[in-house]
Amino acid sequence: MYENLTNYELLKDFKSNIGIIREQIFEEFFLRFTPLLEKYAWKLGEKDIKYFLAEALYNALLIMPDKCDNFKEDKYIVNYIYKSIKSEYIKLSKYSRKHDINDEFDDSINSNYQSNEIEYHLLLITIESILNQKELELFKMRFINNYSQIEIARKYKISRQAINKKINKIRRLLFDVLLEEGFNTKK
Repeated sequence: MYENLTNYELLKDFKSNIGIIREQIFEEFFLRFTPLLEKYAWKLGEKDIKYFLAEALYNALLIMPDKCDNFKEDKYIVNYIYKSIKSEYIKLSKYSRKHDINDEFDDSINSNYQSNEIEYHLLLITIESILNQKELELFKMRFINNYSQIEIARKYKISRQAINKKINKIRRLLFDVLLEEGFNTKK
């Protein structure tokens, strides 16, 4: 029924429907990405892990931006899903402690894809889950909106040194957590 649709068309249908139709569309995505799910389940040594990875696939579909022009190309959707499943695999492998994380993943799926925008989006999602509301607002002002420390200090009516301390605290927190999550912090 859905096998002739592109990943982008499927994603749009997935986001615009609920209930049984959404489940049917997810089943199609599940079938398309079963080899990847099985690969990481095999690496963890348990077939049941595939369903935890399938949950990561479902969550990736929920949060994936469907309005972005880049996502009209299947390669970006595939890469986004690949990175989401890979991230969940890393979390599960750390949790299970059964296998060491292998830094050289099989790049056969995404070897030709540009992933800067996808990594950026995943990084922002991770940052939003780490920081509290005030820290997140300060982070966005400083690093996304490019406010200077002096401008931020004036807005909050505190010293620049206090802003500097808060920004350094946020940097340390993000560095530690992102390093733990497997993001490359040397970029």
